[in-house]
Amino acid sequence: MMSQRTLPRARHAFWFAFLLPLILLLAACTGKSTSPSNSQPTSAPQATAAPASSATKSTSNRAPVPQACALLTAADVEKITGYGNGTADSQQLGSAGIVEDANSCTIVAGQGKFKVEVLAGRTVPLLPNRTTVDLEGGAKGVVKDAGIGQKWMDEVEFPDYSVSLLISGTAAKMDPDQKIATVTKADGSVLTYEQVYEALARAVAHNAATGAQLPGGVSDVSAKGDPCALLTLDEVKQVMSEFTMTGPESSPSAYGGNTCRFRGHSDSLKATAIIGVVYLTQAQFEPLLLSSGTKKMDSISGATAYQYTPGVILLNKGNRYVRISIDTLPEGADKLDQIEAGVQKWLPQLAQKVAARIK
Repeated sequence: MMSQRTLPRARHAFWFAFLLPLILLLAACTGKSTSPSNSQPTSAPQATAAPASSATKSTSNRAPVPQACALLTAADVEKITGYGNGTADSQQLGSAGIVEDANSCTIVAGQGKFKVEVLAGRTVPLLPNRTTVDLEGGAKGVVKDAGIGQKWMDEVEFPDYSVSLLISGTAAKMDPDQKIATVTKADGSVLTYEQVYEALARAVAHNAATGAQLPGGVSDVSAKGDPCALLTLDEVKQVMSEFTMTGPESSPSAYGGNTCRFRGHSDSLKATAIIGVVYLTQAQFEPLLLSSGTKKMDSISGATAYQYTPGVILLNKGNRYVRISIDTLPEGADKLDQIEAGVQKWLPQLAQKVAARIK
């Protein structure tokens, strides 16, 4: 039996792709980067017995990296693509020993028609043999050959930090084999990725040059509630009495914040089950509603409910968004029908418990 839970696309895959060249660089050498893109520094090297150099002093006195959600806003996205009602999620990524002062922003506009992910972090000295374009305020747009007849300005560099961009969404069409990379605007006209990336990069440079003020309405991913406060072990045991359940367990979520899990095994059904509860932001929640399989359900304990997959229910109450799932792993095929019927019975009951606690 395939998993009843649809795994989310982890935005951290983008950040890993951004960081990988730097990881390889740091392992291979010290000093200047040999990679022309997405380069970030480690901490400034310690001086020896001599006094700290001016470079070290400058590093320690640098201003913080601006918030990515201030460098690019939902208003900028609407101006470029025509898609409004944008939501923005901000997340502080920390250093992790790789990227200093890194933070991210995810902007979703037009209910998932257009999405852009933004990463801001420190830079290292860069080699001059790259194609750059002078932008407002002394910023430089790094232009890279996409290999499909387009050159994308998906990175903007400043003296102390850089910003990387990644676009997607249902209005974005990307086919490397056919050399197609376009975004259909809200008015039906079409832009190439090259045009969209350049427009976004110029917006980043303009916002940085004019002060990069964080707009209202930006969600902080780290400010999500504790999902383990939404469901108790006793409630899970009561609903899924066929299983010997344990939990709750809290661990980092691909959506940011934490996921709360309960685990159990049923000898009679010969299956293992995992219940997952996680808070989402509006920007993470709304694109899930566009899935062809998502169906609106009757209200559950005052929350608007959607059946995302047979094993996933999405809940919205006010400005709070929650995903609850049951993932089952049968040991054989003889109990599949029973397990599937069980999930359809257990999940709404657990969703009711969760929805009643959402505030």
